Amino acid sequence: MIGTTTEAVGVWEKSLDVPGPFMQAALRDLLSGHIENHPTFLGVKAMVRATDQLSALYTPGLTVHALSRPLERMFVTHQLEVLGSSMLPKLSGRNGEMAEQYSLPMLEGKSDVLSFSYTDRGVADPSLIVRQQVTVIPLDGLRVLATVGLPLGMSTDSSMPEPDLRLTTADDVRS
Repeated sequence: MIGTTTEAVGVWEKSLDVPGPFMQAALRDLLSGHIENHPTFLGVKAMVRATDQLSALYTPGLTVHALSRPLERMFVTHQLEVLGSSMLPKLSGRNGEMAEQYSLPMLEGKSDVLSFSYTDRGVADPSLIVRQQVTVIPLDGLRVLATVGLPLGMSTDSSMPEPDLRLTTADDVRS
């Protein structure tokens, strides 16, 4: 869930090193359940659950904490189990590339990208063409990722749509 190796955890357990601030926040989330009871997190989670868009909410490791009802129905229909598990092994194509290049660095605080959007095929239904919007929400030292997929249409063509990548950075917001 926290995106580290067994070896790194072993080093922490032997008191040879301590995790950095990001890992400490992720461990606090994992071990105490702190973030899941945070009022802001509960509010964002409720918004995701209530939306009619294809929305989801993730914490470090891209662990799913909430899926909107339409997305949850789509994943059940396509027999994909994602609640409470890491999404990384389930992502392919452009979704996987975007997760590695932008989403994970955003969650880890290693990127100045605050939000990005791109066009892709649906994870659960590859015939669905989706405009995916991904935004990071800082919350008590931990970052939460909110995604909203806006369906653009269906396509039986197997080619990938043009990505039309758009990034918003901290500099963009300041200016």
